[in-house]
Amino acid sequence: MRIIMVTLGSVGDINPFIWMGRVLSKGGHQLIFLTNPFYEKLITSEGFEFHPIGTVDDYYIATTPAVTTGNKFKDKGEGIKAVKRLFNYLYLKPSKDIYDIVTRLKTPDTLILNHFCVYGAKIAAEKLKIRNININLSPHWLRTFMATDGFSALMVNKMVKIINSFTDNQLLKKTINNVRGELGLHPLKKSSVEWMFEGINWSLFPDWLLKFKLSDSIYNDFVGFPESLKGESDLPDNVMNFLKTHEKPILFTPGTAFRNNGKFFKEAVFTLEKMSKPGIFLTKFKDVLPEKLPDNIIHAEYLPLEQLLDKCCAIVHHGGIGTCYEALKAGIPQVICYRMDEQRENSHAIKALGVSKELPFDCVDSKLLSESLQLIHSNDVLAKCNEISEKLQRECSERNLLICMEKVQGMR
Repeated sequence: MRIIMVTLGSVGDINPFIWMGRVLSKGGHQLIFLTNPFYEKLITSEGFEFHPIGTVDDYYIATTPAVTTGNKFKDKGEGIKAVKRLFNYLYLKPSKDIYDIVTRLKTPDTLILNHFCVYGAKIAAEKLKIRNININLSPHWLRTFMATDGFSALMVNKMVKIINSFTDNQLLKKTINNVRGELGLHPLKKSSVEWMFEGINWSLFPDWLLKFKLSDSIYNDFVGFPESLKGESDLPDNVMNFLKTHEKPILFTPGTAFRNNGKFFKEAVFTLEKMSKPGIFLTKFKDVLPEKLPDNIIHAEYLPLEQLLDKCCAIVHHGGIGTCYEALKAGIPQVICYRMDEQRENSHAIKALGVSKELPFDCVDSKLLSESLQLIHSNDVLAKCNEISEKLQRECSERNLLICMEKVQGMR
């Protein structure tokens, strides 16, 4: 079978597709990747066929952080502009190009696996009558399909629909319907979320992470967390030497796509000083760090989390689902400083497991951080961390993925 993988976003949106590609290629399937050329080297190093969608400039424009002015209302407006840039340049602009590429690549046995925000892939599948599977990476996107079996759930469902409608009207539907019109497709009559989740969905996290019941309106299989991408570089010598002389540091990583992290790292320095703990600061934007870091703190632009986290006593991060998983697997407590709705939903799910504390990113300060990080001294929290880590070791996402694929092949 020819499988066309279409994904866009940060590394956390790309790596799960690489993992699926590795697993599915073992079954003799032909894997073709469509993503932003920013990730071309990453994809081709895996031996997969690569086709670019959008440009590297699109990626940089999309990930340009919001301007901060110090004015609460202006900053809110700048935040909205940043979200619009992200969706316009990364997810909406390439839609017609995705359709054109899929048109050239399709064969009678083609299957599309698309990221849940890559609207062009869904349009191509609909127009060209190709089967597609929507790949969902976070519990947040299933809120639309919560079973309304009680008053509270009904109110949440109504609020989600209002938010979906607002987002569609302000950001998505005009562009989506313009592309659909060019291709002779009718305008969407439902929300973009309901449209994207029509048909088969694979959620790349376990069912026990979801804290609400799904309605019968959605076909969804829980695959489990994507396994770590083995074969990444080892920890560099300077980090290994740091770990030898500074036992069990706290890792601070506010997300690969975010630049405006100056206050976060400043408060992290104060926090580590209060706690007399070593720390590792992970960011590719070195200019946001304090000019001189204390000797008990080391900076790195990138480190493979699956090799690092079991050597740390805790992690403070932004709430990306991939980072949440790596921390759960390593069995360490988390403090999640979420920025967006999806990250907040992830944070709530992890907190419900009893292994984390959470803070809105804008509220981060050394007092709240040091108070939250006291969970590293809680025997109950550490026991729950170990319990979940052992549970994840017993699960087999690769087997689940292959079973899901067999089900799809049996639907022919």
